[in-house]
Amino acid sequence: MVEEMLNYLQKCPIKVLSSAEWSEQEGLLIVPAYNLLEMLEEVCEEYDTLSDFVQQQRQDMQNISMEDIWRKIGKSNLFHLELELSEKSFEEIYQLSSSHTINESLLDEVYKESHVSSFIVEEEWINERNEYEEGQVIVMHLPKEKAFEAALWMPMGGFNECPLPLYQATIMKHWQEQYGAKPVAVTQDSWILKAEKTPTTFEEALQLAKEHVLYCQYVLEAFSTIGEYANYLMKEPVWYFWWD
Repeated sequence: MVEEMLNYLQKCPIKVLSSAEWSEQEGLLIVPAYNLLEMLEEVCEEYDTLSDFVQQQRQDMQNISMEDIWRKIGKSNLFHLELELSEKSFEEIYQLSSSHTINESLLDEVYKESHVSSFIVEEEWINERNEYEEGQVIVMHLPKEKAFEAALWMPMGGFNECPLPLYQATIMKHWQEQYGAKPVAVTQDSWILKAEKTPTTFEEALQLAKEHVLYCQYVLEAFSTIGEYANYLMKEPVWYFWWD
């Protein structure tokens, strides 16, 4: 499986390591899985190569705004309601989407102290998700200014509530510009990002928390309210997104 994934990724600066050898300094951790291989295959069935796909997505990113992205994600989250969101603001989209997809008790925006520690990518966590029988992982090194393109080179997305790679890359670019956030690890159903800086006010953190929730509602599973999650974002730099 790893050999097949490497064939698609051959235009990328990559190497293969054991899970024990990986560290954040090595580059983006890609945990091998058959679903990831299938996503690469699907992209390359439509485009001649993964590089062609990435090039096209880069161009598409130039023609789409963050407002468009939030509307598209909101529309996807609310597909069963057939709502028109073209004139809606981010806050309106967040309120509509969250009220129909998340338990009301979790949406309390009042400040609450968080005691949740930052997630750490440990060898055990990697091995539990690694489907390659040899236990090795792939590491991709992208230039710092293009870290957000990881969502294109490893196109994990477009299933269930998980946004399309184009949307994810645009959102990651937005967060990279705001907080220096970069992808640290990707599995068949999750992204882990690490920010260079955290929000300095609760209001700013709450806005970021709402963006996280619209992007991935499951971020609240370890928290009692979005107000608590916002406090976590003020103190901890690691963001863990996963989709069912």
